[in-house]
Amino acid sequence: MNKIAVDTFLGYKFVSNPVVSPKGDYVAYFVKDTNIEKNNYNSNIWLYNVATGENKQLTVGNDAMSFIWKNCHIVLFAAKRGDMEKGKTKFYEIDVNGGEAAHAFTVDAPVQKIVKIDCENYILTASYDNSVAHREGYTVFDESPFWMNNVGVTNKKRTRLYLYNIKTGLSAVTEEMFNVSNFVLCPGKTDVLFAGAEFKDVQQGKNGLYHYNIPTGELECIIPAGQLYLRGGFEFVKGGLVVTAHDGKIIGGNQSPILYFIDWATREMKPILDKDEGIGGSSVGCDAKLGSGQGFKVVGDKIYYITTNAEHGYLKGVDLNGNAFDVITADGDITAFDIFEDKIFFTGLRGNEIAELYVLENGAEKKLSHHNDELWATLSISTPEFLSFTASDGYDIHGYVMKPIGYEEGKKYPAILHIHGGPKTAFGSVFHNEMQVWANAGYFVCFCNPRGSDGRGNDFADIFGKYGSVDYDNLMEFADKCLEKYPDIDKDNFGVGGGSYGGFMTNWIIGHTDRFKAAVTQRSISNWTTFEFTSDIGAHFTKDQHKISTEEDAEKLWSFSPLKYLNNAKTPTLVIHSKEDYRCWLVEGVATFQALKLHGCEAKMVLFNGDNHELSRSGQPRNRIKRM
Repeated sequence: MNKIAVDTFLGYKFVSNPVVSPKGDYVAYFVKDTNIEKNNYNSNIWLYNVATGENKQLTVGNDAMSFIWKNCHIVLFAAKRGDMEKGKTKFYEIDVNGGEAAHAFTVDAPVQKIVKIDCENYILTASYDNSVAHREGYTVFDESPFWMNNVGVTNKKRTRLYLYNIKTGLSAVTEEMFNVSNFVLCPGKTDVLFAGAEFKDVQQGKNGLYHYNIPTGELECIIPAGQLYLRGGFEFVKGGLVVTAHDGKIIGGNQSPILYFIDWATREMKPILDKDEGIGGSSVGCDAKLGSGQGFKVVGDKIYYITTNAEHGYLKGVDLNGNAFDVITADGDITAFDIFEDKIFFTGLRGNEIAELYVLENGAEKKLSHHNDELWATLSISTPEFLSFTASDGYDIHGYVMKPIGYEEGKKYPAILHIHGGPKTAFGSVFHNEMQVWANAGYFVCFCNPRGSDGRGNDFADIFGKYGSVDYDNLMEFADKCLEKYPDIDKDNFGVGGGSYGGFMTNWIIGHTDRFKAAVTQRSISNWTTFEFTSDIGAHFTKDQHKISTEEDAEKLWSFSPLKYLNNAKTPTLVIHSKEDYRCWLVEGVATFQALKLHGCEAKMVLFNGDNHELSRSGQPRNRIKRM
C-alpha cells in the first residue's frame, strides 16, 4: 500500500453537483481534479446513463464553470474558452449523444447562475460594477464591506437579477445598488423569488425576500430586509412558498432556522418545521471536497433538505403539514442531491472514500460512479475510531482518534490535536486528507466537536459570548481522554493546530497552557477589535458572536482575544496565512507572529501569495503542497 503524502491529493477526482435530466434519463455532474502544470483545477461535466449504468465524460475542455439542462438531451454550460472578453460569459451546448460543444450565446456580464424560461429567454444573476471609472494604480473603498474572501474587492459591486433574451440581450430586474444572494423560478416559469437587499453605504446581515412576476414586471416584497436571517433555501410550493429563516434572538446568526410556509393568497407566514437543526446543507468538515450543488428541493408537497446531525450529513424531508421523515441517514456525508420520481441521486462520502455519485432506490443505496476506486485501492488509510465522554460541563463530547499507519502496540507515537473551523461546523468520520497525511507520517490524530459545533442544536452550539471558555475546556478534556484511552500517545510530543476558528482556538490555547510540544495556527483570529474592522464579515460577525462591539465594550472584547494572552506563550508555533484572506485578514496572523517573537516564544510565519481563506481546501495546488 502507498502512504498518503503531501501531494497524493493531485490524483483525487472530486465529484459534485448531480442534476437529473428533465425525463430522468441522465444525471449530469461535475468531476474536478488538479492541474499541477497550470496550478489550478480541471472541471468537466460527466454523464450517468440511468438505463445502462454507464458513466462517460461529456466535456473535455477542463473549463466548465456551471451547467443546466437545456432540454432532455442538451446540456448548456458556461466555460472559459476561446477569445474570452473580460466581463462576459460564454455559453455552450452539447448533446448527450456526443459531438463537439457548440457556442450558444454570450452574455455581456459575469454570470453567476442561469435558469431557462423558454427557448429564447433566461433569468440569471450576474455581477454589476457601480464604479464610475476604472482606476489604475489604486483602489477606492467607500462602503462596507469593501472586499470578500475568495472574490476580491467588492466595493460598489453588486449581484443583479436579469432577464436575458438571446436576441435582444440583458434587461435588469433589480436596481443598481441591490445585491441578490439567490433566486428560484416557479414551475410555471412566470414568477421568480429572490433574496437580497439594497445598500448604498453599509450592508446589513439580514436579506429580504422578494417576488417578481415576469409577464407583468410587477415586483413586491414578501419579507422586508432587516427582519430575519434567511438561511438554507426557499421555493415555490402548492398554494404558496416555503422559506427557511430565523430571528437570531437565541444565539445570533448561527441559530438553527425554522421552515415556514407563506400562504400565497393571504401572505400569512406559519412554521411547519422547527427541529433545531440546519436546513439546506451539511457542515461536516472535509478538505477533500471540491464543488457543491443542491441542498434544498421541493417535490410536490414535500420539501427535502440536507442537514447535519451529530457528526454526519443526512437527507431529510417534511410535508406541508409538518410531518417530518428521514430519507438518508447512513453515516458519512451528503454534499448535494437531486430527485426524479422514486430515485434520489446524490453525491456523498461513505466510509473512508471521498465523494462519488450514488442513488437511493427502494430504500437501498447504490454507488454509481467509481472515479477514485483505482487510486483508493492503493492507499494506506487510517480509519477514525469514535471516542466520546461526558465533559465537566455535563455535555457529551464526540470525537475521533486515528492511529498512525503501521501502528505497533507498545510503541510511542507523537500526536496532533486538530480543531475545526466555524465554530458551527463539525468533524466526522469522513475522509479528511490533511489528517490522513499526518497519520501516514506516523502521528496519532485526535479531533472532536466541542461546544459551539454544529449538529446538536442551539443549546450545544451556544458559545455566544463564551469563546475560549467551555469550548477550551472541552478540547483540553478531550486531549486528556485521548491520552487515557491511547497510552501509546507520547504525551511529551503532542501538538495542536487548526484553521479559522481552529486557528483562534490554537492561539487561545498557547496563551493559556504550555502542555503542547508545538502549534500550527492557520488563517486565525488573534484580536477581535481588529477583526471587527478588517474582515469581510467582521462588522456583523463580531457582535453576533460576542454580544458586544468594540464601541460598546472594547475591554471585554479584548478579553476574548488570544492576543491579550500571548505574552504567556511558550509553545513553538508556526503561523500560516494567505495574503488574500479577507475573512481573517493578514493583520491577524501578523499580530500573532509578532507577539510571539516579541515575547521570546519560538515562532515562524509562512505567508502564501495568491491564495485566501480556502488555501487548505481549494487553494492553488502548488501552495497546498507547500503548506502541507
